[in-house]
Amino acid sequence: MDALTYELRLDGDASAGVDFLAFDPISLPLADHAIGNNLTGNGGGTSATTPSEYATLINQNQVAQNSWNYEFFNGAGNPLEFFSGADAGEYRIEFEAFYNGISVASTGINVISAAPAPVPVPASLPLLGGAMLGLGMWARRRKRA
Repeated sequence: MDALTYELRLDGDASAGVDFLAFDPISLPLADHAIGNNLTGNGGGTSATTPSEYATLINQNQVAQNSWNYEFFNGAGNPLEFFSGADAGEYRIEFEAFYNGISVASTGINVISAAPAPVPVPASLPLLGGAMLGLGMWARRRKRA
């Protein structure tokens, strides 16, 4: 993995346009990636605890797994500063690998997010209210009789 450089681009613009936060998620002094090779099973990677251990793992393996969340990047001054998962829109995520500055692989995905639907009142709630009202009226009539 250390023969390449990488770029992860996260779009923070809900419109059809793009405003990327871009960074290299692999070529770091230390990251908590689970690192392994093509035979490493799910959850079986090794996470480095020191920069030198991380450099060795990146040098000797082909797979790094980690999860990135837009909310990790809500810091001031970047394109994701005001990102909200509740905003409807279209977002683009791209990942690209370079060898000596030349793109050798890339992938991307458009994520279309709809505005959250309002939560409906359960049908049982008005029925329960009607039943309670009916019981109250029945008890009141019974007291009078």
